[in-house]
Amino acid sequence: MRPEILRYAELLLEWNRTISLTGAQTLEQIEGLIADADALIAASWNGIATVIDIGSGGGLPAVPLAVTMPQVRFTLLEANARCGAPSGQTLAAPPDAIGLLLGSAGRSGCAVL
Repeated sequence: MRPEILRYAELLLEWNRTISLTGAQTLEQIEGLIADADALIAASWNGIATVIDIGSGGGLPAVPLAVTMPQVRFTLLEANARCGAPSGQTLAAPPDAIGLLLGSAGRSGCAVL
């Protein structure tokens, strides 16, 4: 696991103890969630420059993907500011590869397909 992803996993575990962002309670369980996110890397990303992760909460799958694919800009949309805090504070992804938007898809002017 890349050091940036490990830092993210540790931060997610720490926040998960007080906010319950995921059902994971151990680092190994969080690593399993990250491995699930890694399955999306196999998809074709040709021509995709921007992605919005709706209801991201803990930042899955966007944060691991942003670390792996810094050429794609990921925006995490979270209605609950408390749940979005760990994603916004993560040091895993390059600063210009990920952003946090607080609100709901309907109120943010996002088209939900």
